[in-house]
Amino acid sequence: MALSKAQRLQPVLQQAELVEQRAAEAFVQQQKKHELLNEKLQDLYSYRSEFIAGMKQENVAISIIQIQQQRFFLEKLNTAITFQQQQLKKQQDEVQIYKHKWLQTKQKSGAFDQLIKTEEDKVLQRLALNEQKTQDDRSQHINRP
Repeated sequence: MALSKAQRLQPVLQQAELVEQRAAEAFVQQQKKHELLNEKLQDLYSYRSEFIAGMKQENVAISIIQIQQQRFFLEKLNTAITFQQQQLKKQQDEVQIYKHKWLQTKQKSGAFDQLIKTEEDKVLQRLALNEQKTQDDRSQHINRP
C-alpha cells in the first residue's frame, strides 16, 4: 500500500523539528554569552565604584605620582568598560539574529506540522465518507424487495 501524503511528509517534519531544536539551542547559547558579558560589565562597574570610593576615603596626603597612577588606572578601567559595553552590544545583536533564525525555523516546522494534520484530517474525512457510503449502500440493498 502506498504511503499517504501525511506519512511521506513525516521525515520532512522530523528534519524541520531537528533544525528548529538546533536553532533554539544556538539561540540559548547566544543568550548565555550575553548574560556572561553583562555580568562582566556589571563587575567592572562595581569595581570602578569601589575604586573611586576608596580614592575618596583616603584622607592621607598622597603624592602626585600616586594621583597620576590612580588616574591612569581609572582611565584603563573606563576603557575596559567601554570595550565591554561594545562587546555586549555586539552580542545583543547576535542574540537577535539567532532569535530570528530560531523563530523562522519554528514557523517552518509548525507549517509542516499543520500540513500533516490537514492531510491526516483529509484522510479521515475520506474514510468517514467511504464508510457512510458503504452503510448507505448496505441499507439500500437491504431495503430492496
